[in-house]
Amino acid sequence: DKIFSIAISRYANNDEVNKSLCLNGYGIRCSDAVLSLQDYVFDEEDPAIVMEELMGEEKWEIKELHEKLADHLAKSPCFLPTQEGDTERWLQNNGIKVFAARYEGKLAGFMAIDDEAETFLTERADISNICGAYVLEEYRPKGVAKQLLDAMVKRCMEDGKSYLGVDYETIN
Repeated sequence: DKIFSIAISRYANNDEVNKSLCLNGYGIRCSDAVLSLQDYVFDEEDPAIVMEELMGEEKWEIKELHEKLADHLAKSPCFLPTQEGDTERWLQNNGIKVFAARYEGKLAGFMAIDDEAETFLTERADISNICGAYVLEEYRPKGVAKQLLDAMVKRCMEDGKSYLGVDYETIN
């Protein structure tokens, strides 16, 4: 039936359910986290890292980085199917806000947020959700990802959001 996965949502404070799901093989692939923006601590900005929100056709600049993210996830021990055209469909989604990071003028990474979510827990008006993030390996030790996260948090605060959610692969 072309069904590749199943999702089970749970509340993290229910220890009995958590233990049962983990012991029975669930909960080791995907997890959701929600960050309260109320007490978020920003790093000092590095002048070598420049953030830019990409609008419209500008989003296509990160196409190669998005494909590198898909390639990275495809190497995981858990099957994450992708199809030709997935990146293009993702880039055409007008609801996604994409930020690019440039390190000393070179494209180093991206992070994107969307108001839509994969679970009912984060499908709320006061939450934005990270829906893609990738930093080229050579820029990871330079703090690019944290600067991208800081830019996302600032944007969420400007949009009146109280939380930032993320669905992430725990095996990544």
